[in-house]
Amino acid sequence: AQQVAQIGSWTWDIISDQISWSDEMFRIFELDLGTEPTNEFVQKLIHPDDIAQYETAMKSVFTKEIPASIIYRIIFEDGHMKWVRAVAEAKSDKHGNIMHMTGTVQDVTAQQEEAIEREKLEMQLRQSQKLEAVGTMVGGIAHDFNNILQTMFLYGEVVKEQLPPDDKL
Repeated sequence: AQQVAQIGSWTWDIISDQISWSDEMFRIFELDLGTEPTNEFVQKLIHPDDIAQYETAMKSVFTKEIPASIIYRIIFEDGHMKWVRAVAEAKSDKHGNIMHMTGTVQDVTAQQEEAIEREKLEMQLRQSQKLEAVGTMVGGIAHDFNNILQTMFLYGEVVKEQLPPDDKL
């Protein structure tokens, strides 16, 4: 089910500092099964523009026990990138000491790329609508100006007909 949904799950036992990942987590982060997952490894992959958001969310989970849900980018050594949605929460003992954290990571690259493309298309549509509005306005001004010129030409013709043929006017 995790593979089909592209959602991996993880747990972190804070006391023993042991992290366990589901198989889908390894696929999302493109690691061989059995590789030792670490927080440092994940943080090295996070896009530099997203690291502050990630750290703020994790700090909130760790210090205030407020569940977090964030979307951030991970960049691999070969330069390709994925978008992931991470959800995390902490569990504490009866004394309020955080004992472990759990969470999920979902590959949302396709959805994010579709959203970015949709945003580009909407921007292009707005731009074309602006150009269409300007064109309509310019056409209206030209039409009104033409009406004024036609009136001037007609009055000019009337005046010309009333003048003698050899008049300089």
